[in-house]
Amino acid sequence: MKSAADPARAIGTAGFFKTGPGEYGEGDKFLGITVPEARRIARAHRDLQAADRLTLLHSPWHEERAVALMLLVDAHARRANDFAPTVLIAERLLGDAHDLIHKAVGWLLREVGKRDLATLRRFLDDHAATMPRTVLRYAIERLHASERADYMGRKAKEPVLAGRAPSKRRVRAAD
Repeated sequence: MKSAADPARAIGTAGFFKTGPGEYGEGDKFLGITVPEARRIARAHRDLQAADRLTLLHSPWHEERAVALMLLVDAHARRANDFAPTVLIAERLLGDAHDLIHKAVGWLLREVGKRDLATLRRFLDDHAATMPRTVLRYAIERLHASERADYMGRKAKEPVLAGRAPSKRRVRAAD
């Protein structure tokens, strides 16, 4: 980054950010790298190790900290479409007995489907026949009617719990 530095720009930037004694940016140091150049540097180093990002984040140089933040935001955005942790949590909670957990898991799956329909379908293909009805209903809510009917048709009849009468509530037919 220091090769991209512009000492004359650094002086102007330091004045803009009020780095004098008692000012809000007191003590901040600048290399004089423009924001577009900092973005180019961040893109070129997007695979920088986490430890190196943290080193940059604690740099005395403003632009190095800015590049570290750009790298962290980029890394987060790339992980935002990694649904493996969500799917793992959903699988672990399928056996939970609490109805609110069923709703939450169904909601999680529905949200995954908004971003990655193939991941939702794989999950449903693996679990629709045995997952709690509430989870399934929430998870398939945004699917086409024929697809909802298909997944509901895979649903095995739920066993009657000891001491509980079967529900007399009608299940609404798929649209």
